[in-house]
Amino acid sequence: MDVSQINNDDLDIDLPNAKPSNSRFYLLSKIPDNKFLKQSAIIIFLFLYGLMPVFSQTSNFIESNGVKTHYLEWGNGENTIVLIHGLSDTAEIWKDLAVILAKHHRIIAPDRRGTGKSEKPSANYDTQTLAADVEKLLEALKIKRAAVVGHSFGGNTALTLAAKSPDKISSLILIEGGFWEKRVPTPLPECSAPVSEDCLISNFIQRGINEYDPEKLYPKINVRTLLILGLPPQLNKTNLNDEEKTNKKFFDKAVGHINSTAKNKLKNAKSSVIKNAQHWVFIDQPEIVAGEIKKFIKN
Repeated sequence: MDVSQINNDDLDIDLPNAKPSNSRFYLLSKIPDNKFLKQSAIIIFLFLYGLMPVFSQTSNFIESNGVKTHYLEWGNGENTIVLIHGLSDTAEIWKDLAVILAKHHRIIAPDRRGTGKSEKPSANYDTQTLAADVEKLLEALKIKRAAVVGHSFGGNTALTLAAKSPDKISSLILIEGGFWEKRVPTPLPECSAPVSEDCLISNFIQRGINEYDPEKLYPKINVRTLLILGLPPQLNKTNLNDEEKTNKKFFDKAVGHINSTAKNKLKNAKSSVIKNAQHWVFIDQPEIVAGEIKKFIKN
């Protein structure tokens, strides 16, 4: 917001007629009629009462693991949180959550190689390499340790990184992924001639998904871990139709899975279910997810 453009109308209040009963507006009305003083006071007012964004998003590039990596950054807190997006997303997907977390933390959200504005090499999309990309990003930014949040496919990367380099991870948060059992291999995409770069990349990524097995990683995880699952609003009610009842059974099984994983397979972990949230839990309920993350990191 341009300071020179701020005026009383921006607050949608009549400052000269503000009443003592509303002390915030009343005090503003008593500021001398000086343009600079009035604008400065309004800016402070907006910050104090949450009416103006405190932290801006910056877009940056850096060399990471031999790849030109694009990342977004918010805040400048002492502790860093790295956000790893899912398969079909980019770093932009995190913006609502990042702005909330940035009030007390430095937030880094990279575009995975091959996505967004990051470089698009024609090979090396296995989970180990993707985890190495994040580790090298931390090194390039001179970040010694960070809390790492992975969503969906990004959870695979986050868990792999925590198993590979636990000294770089202060805590681990997996949202809707990274903790599912090894899946039955999906056939690799067929790339017909002439072979496109996108098809090759899809082939490499699917191969990595097919090979990913969290059971082999759990014994190597020494950091505190939080597993988060979203409860869709259509299942968070008492009167379910037959289709919803079937889906609720699958969901209850998923909840049982993350509870069991946190209790029996990870050394220091807990699980959390966020109500009224779909797969992108942090978009549907950013305040609640941010609260869970901040509380977990703080504890």
